[in-house]
Amino acid sequence: MTIETVKNIILKIYVSLYYIAYTLVSKVEGIFILSLVLYFFSCELGLGDPYSFTELILWVDNLSEGAKISIVSSLITILGFLIAFNIGAAHQKQQFVSQMKIEAVTDVEEFFNAASRNSTAAKLFAQYLLDITSHINNHADANTILFHMKNVMRDTEKHYAIRASLQQQAIEVHRLIGKYAIIFAHSWGAINKIETANGALEEIANKIWFKTPLLDPNDPNAPILFLEQIDTQECTSFIETYNVNYSKMNSYSGGLRGSMLAPITGMNFSLILNILKKG
Repeated sequence: MTIETVKNIILKIYVSLYYIAYTLVSKVEGIFILSLVLYFFSCELGLGDPYSFTELILWVDNLSEGAKISIVSSLITILGFLIAFNIGAAHQKQQFVSQMKIEAVTDVEEFFNAASRNSTAAKLFAQYLLDITSHINNHADANTILFHMKNVMRDTEKHYAIRASLQQQAIEVHRLIGKYAIIFAHSWGAINKIETANGALEEIANKIWFKTPLLDPNDPNAPILFLEQIDTQECTSFIETYNVNYSKMNSYSGGLRGSMLAPITGMNFSLILNILKKG
């Protein structure tokens, strides 16, 4: 057993115990369970022997009318306060969590939209390199070749910026996941969706390093140099990787938005009808 495995086990035990303790002292159902445990095991815990339900009724019955009225009114006041406070706190917490979910899915949507645009631009450039290769191999006329040589060098500069941006996004996505990790953990399947979308982005980013041309378009030997500098297999491999991972990246990032916003918007008759119509 490695040190990392031991650390993971200790962390899981700590998180589980912390959640149990948190539930027992901060949630209504937890406090109720804790009260029952203290009641039934009070002797074992050295807290004395508590009244049974019958003994408690007899004790209350022996009290004066004024004491009974005071106890009942106090219990009603405390119970009403606890109910009102719990409802208000739950509503406020739900509103805060909903706002954070909306912020998280908005950032995720904007991020992967930008990554999708960069991925598509890189794919079109790779396809353009293959098209130029085909024109040269098919002996297209000199003016057509010259036009493509000049155009591809302009596009190459743009591709460098797109490639750098996509590489930065492949790194930045980890910061995005870490920033909203707690929010993602509160929604079933959210972490799996964002990690799958991230995996698809990384696959595309890892394959984007296909060779690009570096030549003078007006050089008579430019077409020959182009064929020597371009690796069609790398371009084809990138396009295939894009085709496999592009839809995966967008579907899972979009599915994340739907799964996180669904509990906020809720379900109504109009939603059911639209789902049935599309089904």
